[in-house]
Amino acid sequence: MAGPLQGIRVLDLSNWIAGPFGTMLLGDLGAEVIKVESPAGDGCRALGPPFQKGEAHFFMGVNRNKRSLVVDLKTPQGQAVVRDLALQCDVLVQNMRPGVAERYGLGYESLRAYHPRLIYVTNTGYGNRGPLRDMPGFDLVMQGIGGVMHRGEAPPEFIRAFPPADMGTGMLIAYAVCAALYHRERTGQGQLIDTSLFATILALQSGILFFGEQPPPFTIQEIAPYIPTYRAYRDAEGAYFTVAALSEEQWRRLCQVVGLEALATDARFDSLEKRLNAAEELIPLLQQQFAQRPRAYWIAALNAQHIPSGPVYTHEELRREPHVQEMNLLPTVHHPVAGRTQLVGPPVVFHATPASIRRPAPLHGQHSEEVLREFGYDEARIRALREAGVIYQWQPPEA
Repeated sequence: MAGPLQGIRVLDLSNWIAGPFGTMLLGDLGAEVIKVESPAGDGCRALGPPFQKGEAHFFMGVNRNKRSLVVDLKTPQGQAVVRDLALQCDVLVQNMRPGVAERYGLGYESLRAYHPRLIYVTNTGYGNRGPLRDMPGFDLVMQGIGGVMHRGEAPPEFIRAFPPADMGTGMLIAYAVCAALYHRERTGQGQLIDTSLFATILALQSGILFFGEQPPPFTIQEIAPYIPTYRAYRDAEGAYFTVAALSEEQWRRLCQVVGLEALATDARFDSLEKRLNAAEELIPLLQQQFAQRPRAYWIAALNAQHIPSGPVYTHEELRREPHVQEMNLLPTVHHPVAGRTQLVGPPVVFHATPASIRRPAPLHGQHSEEVLREFGYDEARIRALREAGVIYQWQPPEA
């Protein structure tokens, strides 16, 4: 069965993480995604470790379901090629610095004059207006300026496990494009969509950012001063599991599960604010109880009382989790160089029009000539562009 976006063509001029992740999600939904790369290639091609036979996992993880066309946008011929393609696509996504696309003749206004149905997405660090618009931005910078890293004490630390501003922006790009396609279906008109890492990092903190009373400071490196009933604990075998008890009812149930019923009515801990302020006293009491049994016991007992709990998995444990296998959340694909590769699968299940992985991440320039043929370029024109260095076509090693 075809995905819900079958028949939609996306021209992906973005690189690194945010834009490519967004266009990959559109590709998962059935859109045809053409990834335009410079002769140097997407920056994520060299982002690692880990690598698999020289191919970066980060690149393979956010670029499946795409074809790669290498074009030198610094040449007038390359700009003309991309303009030709843009006028035949439904969606264009780019993360150039403000003003660069306009210099290339690829700005929204110039393309809209010939293609009013085009949905045009810009992805920048700070957006296309405001005093910071011309500053470059990476995820680390966004975590700093966006308030994620500030907790009152030094040195500030950042979220290392994954880049939240980048990945969140990719999801918002896919969300925005789908909304714009619905708008176009009703009105016949495309539109300009402005996304930024800065706006995303703020949006991800909705309900968390404090405007008014200053939040209690804590040291990022230490868990103890945080909410004692919303953290990881260690079991009898040294394995970790999570406990997420936030409401007062969950707090009372937690006390029963761990055999500390008296704590439920203890005046030191009878509100979330008090438990937070008394964290250094409360956490050792709970840890002492949790260290008496294996985590499987605690996870079952806590969930039975409607207190969310689960294991803290290593990546290998996650791969072996039966639920992951049943839901096919970590499917494998065959990459022409890396070989058998495991990826994170599409995160949403469409029962009538399922998302799918139809292609692994493309090699640099793997589909340059194939794409141009489909867009009406004849062999002589393709050969001339190749010989002039405007485009690049990957060749297998044996060739």
